[in-house]
Amino acid sequence: MLERPKSRIEARDDKDLSQLDALNFDVARSMLENANLRAIFLGVREESLQDIKSLERMSESPTSFDDMLDTSTGTVYQRMAKFFLKTGDPVKAKQFLEVLGVQKYRSLILGTIGRLSKPLHQSVLDKGENTNYFLAGRSDSHLLDFAIKQCSFNELIHIAGALVALGLATTETTWEDASIHASVFLLNIYCILTQRLTRAELAILINKKLERGSLDLDTYMDKLNLRLPNPKN
Repeated sequence: MLERPKSRIEARDDKDLSQLDALNFDVARSMLENANLRAIFLGVREESLQDIKSLERMSESPTSFDDMLDTSTGTVYQRMAKFFLKTGDPVKAKQFLEVLGVQKYRSLILGTIGRLSKPLHQSVLDKGENTNYFLAGRSDSHLLDFAIKQCSFNELIHIAGALVALGLATTETTWEDASIHASVFLLNIYCILTQRLTRAELAILINKKLERGSLDLDTYMDKLNLRLPNPKN
């Protein structure tokens, strides 16, 4: 069946509709592009604002030990390490650990193993470097380094020891062997708490120095992207 040829008016209407469809498409595409540009702009603007806030926060001097452990900056490893090192309220932490007898346990360890092993540490101490048991000096850099580095190293060693002892205690078939491993587990727990007590005490001292504005860390080698006090002029 043959189609009836379109009249001039119908052809003109079809042309107008085609032009209208093309116009609507162009408008829709333009709106979509504008929306995408706006979203990109807002995203960049939001990131810029966050960067500015982060820079402003970094430029401010910290007010506490935990404030120096700013977990909003640094690599993933640095952020995790700083979160692990936080003490919360160091005064309350110290009081709680003392109730558990951690201070007496530390005195016992330092009076026996610490005293016997000190000659082995002396060569390192003479170089002005801390060891896992002893401070090389009373400078602020030595104090912060011990709280950050030595305490965390010792703590991680004893966490590993506690996990191994616990695993052995739960797999032993005899009560005697399980008791030995359980005792080793408990000793490692107290060694972990000893590091927490030492870090809390150092945090209290650092907080007092920050409050007085006397904390001098110009020689401190920062490897965790800490928020350090503004250098003294």
